[in-house]
Amino acid sequence: MFAQEGEAYRGLTKAIEKIYTVTQKHGKNILLLDTQSTLFYDENGSIIEKYMMKGNLSYLGKEIRFNRNNPHFKEILVYNHMNGLVSRSVEYGDLQTGNHSSIMYDSKGKVLNKVQCKSTGADSLIWEMHYNQVGYLSEYFKIQHNKDGTIDEKTLFDYKDDVMESHKYIYDPSGLLSSIVVTSPGDSLLYKMRYRYDESANLLEQSKTDSGNLPMESTIYSYDDRDRLIMRLDYSFNPRYGGTPNLRTQYEYSYE
Repeated sequence: MFAQEGEAYRGLTKAIEKIYTVTQKHGKNILLLDTQSTLFYDENGSIIEKYMMKGNLSYLGKEIRFNRNNPHFKEILVYNHMNGLVSRSVEYGDLQTGNHSSIMYDSKGKVLNKVQCKSTGADSLIWEMHYNQVGYLSEYFKIQHNKDGTIDEKTLFDYKDDVMESHKYIYDPSGLLSSIVVTSPGDSLLYKMRYRYDESANLLEQSKTDSGNLPMESTIYSYDDRDRLIMRLDYSFNPRYGGTPNLRTQYEYSYE
């Protein structure tokens, strides 16, 4: 599901998305409108069409999305400004059991990448396999779940079955994901993700720190009184400037 979809978006007709690139000059943020998109919804609060324009309002292209449940199926068709097909992606299977697949194709139907998830059932394991465009395994995750269905740990392997990373998931007392600790095969900290929420369980901030607990990047989210996303701010950090956050991208949303 996309960020602007779900129960909070039921009853909407459309939304406007504006994406600004941001540069800094004399200590001030300079915003430049990069793209502006119009999103259309179905009765379930799912996006079914997206029309994209550059900041100067020249047409970029569109996305057409098809959604179906029981069984789960999602298809996204991306077209360029000449209405030529650029890519097609499909996702299908049973998300509850963990048995599902997603495939991306180019305009000629050639597979660009494929992700396949398979559940082993009794041992709460799911294997997430990533394949490249020629069908070879590039990497895969072994995913261990808790009894409540949440992820406990993900282990990343390369195609030679060597461990690359371990991802440990940590939850707060209410069951919301609070952090992900990523370590190397030697158990050295690589980086850490942290998550913060409001009283309605909307994600307010996700941040990434390095092995020395120095900030690397952060994303801040804001919502309206109906729990709909209205702004997203992406920040990066440069240790040379004392860890001061630099705004890089600003997203704004309005709804009808």
